[in-house]
Amino acid sequence: MFKYELIGDNDYIFDVIGTLSQNRDVSNLNDYLELDKSVTQDWKILKNIHNVKNTIAKHVDNGSKIYIVVDSDADGYTSASILYQYLKLQNEELDITYHIHDKKIHGIASVSDDLEIDLLLIPDASSNEEEEHKRFHDKGIDVVVIDHHEVDCEESKYATIVNPYLNNQGNLSLSGAGVVYKVCQALDEHYNTDFSDYFLDLVAVGNVADMMSLKELETRYLINEGLLNINNSFLQALIAKQEYSMKSKLNPTTIGFYIAPLINAVTRIGTIQEREDMFKAFIEHKELVEYKPRGKDKSELIPFITDFARQCVNIKSRQDRAKNKMVDSIIESAVINESDKVLLLKDMNIDNGSKGLIANQLASKFMKPIIIVDYNKKEDLYTGSGRSYGGFDELRDILNESEYIEYAKGHGSAFGVGISNENIGKITLHLNELMSNIDFSKKFKVDFLIPLKSMNSSIIEEISELSPVWGKDIIEPKLVINDFKLNDVNFEIIGSKLDTIQMQRGNITYIMFKQKEEDILNIKNAKEIEVVGTCSVNTYKGVKQYQIIIDDINIIK
Repeated sequence: MFKYELIGDNDYIFDVIGTLSQNRDVSNLNDYLELDKSVTQDWKILKNIHNVKNTIAKHVDNGSKIYIVVDSDADGYTSASILYQYLKLQNEELDITYHIHDKKIHGIASVSDDLEIDLLLIPDASSNEEEEHKRFHDKGIDVVVIDHHEVDCEESKYATIVNPYLNNQGNLSLSGAGVVYKVCQALDEHYNTDFSDYFLDLVAVGNVADMMSLKELETRYLINEGLLNINNSFLQALIAKQEYSMKSKLNPTTIGFYIAPLINAVTRIGTIQEREDMFKAFIEHKELVEYKPRGKDKSELIPFITDFARQCVNIKSRQDRAKNKMVDSIIESAVINESDKVLLLKDMNIDNGSKGLIANQLASKFMKPIIIVDYNKKEDLYTGSGRSYGGFDELRDILNESEYIEYAKGHGSAFGVGISNENIGKITLHLNELMSNIDFSKKFKVDFLIPLKSMNSSIIEEISELSPVWGKDIIEPKLVINDFKLNDVNFEIIGSKLDTIQMQRGNITYIMFKQKEEDILNIKNAKEIEVVGTCSVNTYKGVKQYQIIIDDINIIK
C-alpha cells in the first residue's frame, strides 16, 4: 500500500500552474519555456579561464600535438567531442589524438605519460589529481583541466584548471560539457569566430545525462537551445532509433530516459572497440560499413554512424540482460535484514561499470539505500557504488561525515564509496544508529488530491503542456485520484499478455502496465481504490487522448 504526502494547497480548480510553481519553489514554470540569452552568465567570471584560453590558443597557433582524455560517461564523451570538433574548426590540420578508458573509470591515473604530446586536455574530470598532473608537467607537457566536479584539495600547481567550484563563481549547475562550452566561447572571442553555439546539442545532452539541476536558468536555457537544433549526426541517429519510444518528443525527460542510457551502456559494459567507435561517432567519423539486415541474404553499405547507433541499442539490451540476471541472483541469495537502514553487499564480484545500475534496481526492490562494494587491492579498500532511495539526497553527505567511511564522492544520492577493511564489518550497525530517524518507506510527493468525479481533461492538458520543463529538481507532477469507485469506470484488462489495467471514465483513461494476474484480480474485485500517477496527452489521427499513467494503486474496500 503506497503512502503519499500532499506538497501544497491542492488548488486544482483555479490555479493549477501557480500551485505547481509554488510547490517547486519557482515563480512561474511557464517562464522556463520562454528563456532568452539574458539568463546566461559571462564566461569571464570563471577563475583561470583566460589562462586556459591562452594556453589552448598557443598550442592551436603552434600546431602542437594535443591529447584529449575522454571521461567514461555521457558527459565525458559529449565534453571531449565538443572540444575535439571545436579545435578542428579553428585549425583543421591540428594533430589531435585521444585516450579512451577501457573500463568505467575517471581521471588520468591510468593514462600513460610516455606520450609525444605538447598539450594534455582533460574535460569533465581531474580537478583533484595534482600528483597525476605532475607526471605530465615534469615532462614539459602543458596540462589543462576543464571540469565541474567539487574540488576537495588545494588547486593543482601543475595544471591550469577552469572549474566553477574553484571560487564558487558562475553556474555550479553546469556539467563538464557546459564548462567546455564556456571555454569555446572564450576561444571564439580570441579568434573572432562563432563556432561554440553549434555544439549546444551536445551541451544539452551532457547536462541532462549528468543530472544537472534544471532549476538553474542558464542550464535550462542552454538545454532548450540545444534540443531545438540537433546538429550532431550521431545524436540524430540515436534519436531516430528511439523515435517510437520517445513519441517524437525531444525534451530533458526523453533524453534522460532514452538517449543518455544508450551512451552510458557503452561506457559501462562496452568493449574497448565499442567505446572507441562511439567517440568516432560523436566526432562525426565518415565511413560506409557493411550491414546485413535481418531476413535478407545480402549485405548493404550504410553510414558508420547509423550502424553504431543500432549497435548502441544492442549494447543496452546486453547490459539489461546481464543486470537483470545479476539482480535476480542477488535477490535469491542475499541475506536481508529488514531492520537495516542501508543494505550493504560486499564481495559480489560485480564489475564497476554495473555496480551503480544494479544498486539502483536493488534500492527500488528493497525500498532502502544500497551500497555495493568489492575489495580493491590497489586502494586497499572496499570500493564500489552507493545509491539512495525515495528522493533522499543527503546519503553521500551523511557517509562523508562518518569516521567509518573513507570517502563518498559524486552526487548526493548516487556516488562512489570507499570503506576500510577494518570498518567494513561495522558499517551496517553504525548506519543503523546514524540514520535511526530516517524513514525510507515508499511515499509519493503529490501535487493534487482529486476525487474521481472532479477529475477533468483540462487539468491533464495544463500539466502536459509543461512536459518540456520536467527534469532534475523540477519534478514531474504526481496526482492522487481518490474516491475512485470501480462501478464509475469501464474496467478492462488489455495487452497481448493481459497484464495491463485500463479504466475509462469520460474522456480520461487510467492505465497501469505490467501487473501480476493476482494483483489484477484483486483490483478488479475491489469496490473502491485510489491511484497515484502522472498526466499524459497523446494525439492519434488528430484526436487527443487524455491519460493518467498509474504508478500504484491502493485498495480502499
